[in-house]
Amino acid sequence: MFTRPYRCQFSNLLLFILSCTFVVDSFVLLLKISGLKSALFVDNYFFGLLTLINGFGWFLVLAFLCLIIAVKAKWPLDKDQVMQAINGQELTIVYIKRARKFRKKVINSKVYGEQEKIEMEHLLKQLSEEFNKLRDKDALAMDALLEVLDQLKDMKKK
Repeated sequence: MFTRPYRCQFSNLLLFILSCTFVVDSFVLLLKISGLKSALFVDNYFFGLLTLINGFGWFLVLAFLCLIIAVKAKWPLDKDQVMQAINGQELTIVYIKRARKFRKKVINSKVYGEQEKIEMEHLLKQLSEEFNKLRDKDALAMDALLEVLDQLKDMKKK
């Protein structure tokens, strides 16, 4: 299927329905703002039109959720698949969490002394080593790892 592993066709269709409702709402608002002369854009009728459009969108969502229940759809991703996807990356995930916690602590306390500098160097070293281990693999944690590395390096420069 052409979806991400944590999505299913049902969630994609639901997202599409809500997006379409938003686009129609935006288009109607654009017509109102641009000054289109129509009886539909008198305040009472206009709000009724928006209510009708949004009501129809939410009706589609409700009907769609009933369909999901009727066909007994299951989420395509389970614990075993997640464990298989992160196999060998557990330590990386721990380091990423530590680095995010450290970054948050420094930002909130606005203190960056010698102790924080040592901890920053240690975290950067650990994250760089994990990056080198996972470089040639299609690792699930790679995006988060690169993001945290960039954030810490930017923080170090400042």
